[in-house]
Amino acid sequence: MMINWRKIYYAFPVQLVILQFRNHFLFLVIWLIILGSISGDIGSKFGVSYLFLTPEYMGKVTALNYFMVGLAYGAFLFAWNLSIYLLSAYRFPFLATMERPFLKFCINNSLLPLVMLLYYSYKIVRFFQGHISIWVSLFYVLSLMGGIAAFVFAIIGYFRWTNKDIFSFLKSKKSSPDMSPPIIGGQRLNKTDFYRIQKRSWRVDRFINEKFKWRLVRGIGHYDIKILMKVFRQNHINVLIVQLVTILLLMVLGLKMENKYFRIPTAASLLILGSVLISMIGAVGFWFKRWTVIVWIVILVVLNNVTKYDLFSLNCKAYGLNYEESPASYNSFELDIMTRDSVLTQDRKEAIRILDNWRAKFPKEKKPKLVVVSASGGGLKASLWTMQVLQEMDKITNEQFFEHTALISGASGGMLGAAYYRELMLRKRQGEPINPQSPKYRDNTAKDLLNSIYFSIATNDIFIPMMTIKRRGKTHRRDRGYMFELQFNENTDSILEKPLVAYREPEEQAIIPRIILSPSVVNDGRRLIISPFYSSYMMTTNFEQYHKGGISLDAIDFKHLFRKNMADSLNFVSALRMNATYPIVLPSVNLPSEPSLEIADAGFRDNLGKSTSIRFISNFREWINKNTSGVIMVQIAGWEKFKMPSAQDEDSGWITSLFKPFGILTDISLLQDYESDNNYGLLAEILGNDNIDLIRFEYISSKENERASMSFHLTEFEKEDIIKSINTPLNIEAKEKLLRLLDEER
Repeated sequence: MMINWRKIYYAFPVQLVILQFRNHFLFLVIWLIILGSISGDIGSKFGVSYLFLTPEYMGKVTALNYFMVGLAYGAFLFAWNLSIYLLSAYRFPFLATMERPFLKFCINNSLLPLVMLLYYSYKIVRFFQGHISIWVSLFYVLSLMGGIAAFVFAIIGYFRWTNKDIFSFLKSKKSSPDMSPPIIGGQRLNKTDFYRIQKRSWRVDRFINEKFKWRLVRGIGHYDIKILMKVFRQNHINVLIVQLVTILLLMVLGLKMENKYFRIPTAASLLILGSVLISMIGAVGFWFKRWTVIVWIVILVVLNNVTKYDLFSLNCKAYGLNYEESPASYNSFELDIMTRDSVLTQDRKEAIRILDNWRAKFPKEKKPKLVVVSASGGGLKASLWTMQVLQEMDKITNEQFFEHTALISGASGGMLGAAYYRELMLRKRQGEPINPQSPKYRDNTAKDLLNSIYFSIATNDIFIPMMTIKRRGKTHRRDRGYMFELQFNENTDSILEKPLVAYREPEEQAIIPRIILSPSVVNDGRRLIISPFYSSYMMTTNFEQYHKGGISLDAIDFKHLFRKNMADSLNFVSALRMNATYPIVLPSVNLPSEPSLEIADAGFRDNLGKSTSIRFISNFREWINKNTSGVIMVQIAGWEKFKMPSAQDEDSGWITSLFKPFGILTDISLLQDYESDNNYGLLAEILGNDNIDLIRFEYISSKENERASMSFHLTEFEKEDIIKSINTPLNIEAKEKLLRLLDEER
C-alpha cells in the first residue's frame, strides 16, 4: 500500500508545525529550552532537569507537586495556542465556518506538546527507576497529566460559553431589524474579497475534529468575508481577556508570596514565566504586526531609561544599611584614607587582640595549631557539604576542630552552611541545650531556596516590582532577594537574623571564629571585605608596595567605607546573600555610595575563599610564627580538584576547534584552583614549609558524571550522595591527617 505523502503534508497538524518553523520560530526556541531543561542538555551543572523531574513543594515530593506542574504546563500550552491563534488563525479561514474553532485549532496543534509530554513522562519514570516503585512514578505521571487536563478543560469550558461560531452570527443577522441588504449564508464572496483570503490562507485538506476523527475541509467561497472576520475578531477578544485575567491572577499571587503555601514548585514557576513570555510576544505581534521588532526595541529602551530614576528603580538594597544618609564617597582619595599607616596600625592591633584571645584558650606551655577554613561556593550542594564536614570534624575531635579555628572565609553556598554551623556553636556555648552535630541542622542547610526565588520572579518581580516592605523601620523593595532571605530564615529558624555588629563581641572574645565575607564588586572587580571589625589590612597584599605605586588595591573594607551609613546594622543574612548573589537567580545589591557599588557573588573573584585566608595569614605571619605551631588550612570544596581532559575532546570539527580556546574561560573554578595553589606555595615560603599544612575535603560523587548540581535546590538522591561523600578514601585520609596534626601540637 502506497503512502499518500500529499495527504499527510496538507493535513492541518502538519501544516501547523510547518507554520511555526516558518513564522513562529521564536516560540519553538522556547519549546526547545523546555525540552533541553527536561533532558538535562541545558543547565545540567545547575540541576535544571531535576526541577522538572522531581519538583519539590513544602519540602516534599508528592503527586500534588506534579499536579501543580501539570497546571502550569497547561497554562503554558494554552498561552502558546492562544498566541499562535491570535497571529495565524486568519491563514486558515475554514476554522471560522465551524463550531468551536479554537478547540479544533488546539486539537490539531497538539502534535508538538504531545511529543514533549510523552518525553517528559518517560524522563520522570526513568529518573526514579531503581529508587521507587514503577507504580509510584507512573502515579506521578498521571498526576502531571491530571493537572494539564484540569487546566485545559477549564479553558475549554470558558471558550465553549463565550466563543460564538459563524452560525450564531448568521442567525443574529437574519433576526436583525437592520434595513441594509441582508447577508445570506449562501451568498458568495466577491472576487476581491475571495482573492484577499486566498492570498493569505494556507492550503489544508483535512483536519481532526473533537471526536479525533479526520474530516475534509469545506470551501469558504459561499460565506461573507465580514462574518468570517467577525468570528475571528470575537475569538481574539476572548483570548486577550483570558491573558489579562491570567496576569491579574499572577499579580494577586505575588501579593501572597510571603505565605509559604503559595510558593509553588520551581518548574511550575518556570513554565508560568514561559507562558507570560509567549503571551507578551503574541500580544505585541498581534497589535503591531510588521512593527513588532521596532516596538520591542522601543519597549526595552524605555524600560531601561525609566528604571534609572528612583521612582521606578528596581535596584535591590542591603537590609539594615541607611540609604537616606548621604552616600559614601567611593574614590581614590577615600581609599587612600582607609590605608593610611595610622588606620592600618589601629586595625591590625584590633585583629591581634582577637588572635591573643584565641591563643588564651590554650595552655601556655603548648603552641596550638591555628586552623583557617575556606568553604567553596556551589549553592546548596556547597552549603550541605560544608555543614557535613564541619559537623564530622567536630564530632571526631570532640569539638577541638572548632576550638582551633580562628577564621572562616569562602563563597556563596559554602558560607551559608558555615555561618549556620557557627551560630549553632555560639548558641551552645551561650548555654542553649542544642547539639550542633545533629542531622536535623544538616538537613536544614539543604532545604529548598529556589521555589521562593522563582515564584517571586514569576508573580512579583515582573508585574508588581514596586511593592515594598518595612525592615527595621526602613523601606525596601520586595523582590526575589527579599524572598531568598525570608526562605533562608524559615529554613534555619531565623537564628542568623541579626545585625552584623551582633557578632562583634563573640568574635572579639574568640568564642567563635571570625567570618570574613568577600563578595565581588561589579563596577571594578574588587572584593568587598565584610566583617564586624575594621579590616583595612585586607585591602591589598603589601601596603608598603602600594604606597610606592607598585600594587593597586584589589579590595574595599565595608566598615570603613559605609561607616556613616550604619555599616554595623547590616543584616547578617543580607551579607550572606550578597556573598551568594549568582546573576539572574538573585538580584545584584546596590550599596549607598557615589557611584553606587553593585555587588555580586564572591565566586567571581574567589570561589574557594582561599585568597581571603591567605591574605589574612600573610598579614599576621609574625604573630602566627611566634604564637602557634603552624597553620592548618582546611579547604571544603564542592568539586574534585584535578580534571583530566577526556578522550572525546580530541576530535572536533573546525568550528568547534575555532571556539575551543575560549572554553578555559568558562571553567572559573579550575583557574582559581591553579591561582590559589600558586599563592599557597608563596605563603609556604613566607611561613616555612614546616609551619603550614593544607587539608582538602572534596565532594566526590559516588556515580561518575552524576555530581550534585550547583543550585539552590537539591533532590533527595543528591543529598544522600553528598552526605556519603565524607567517607570516600580521599576524605578519610583528610580526616586522619587533621587528627594527626592536632595531636602533634608542641
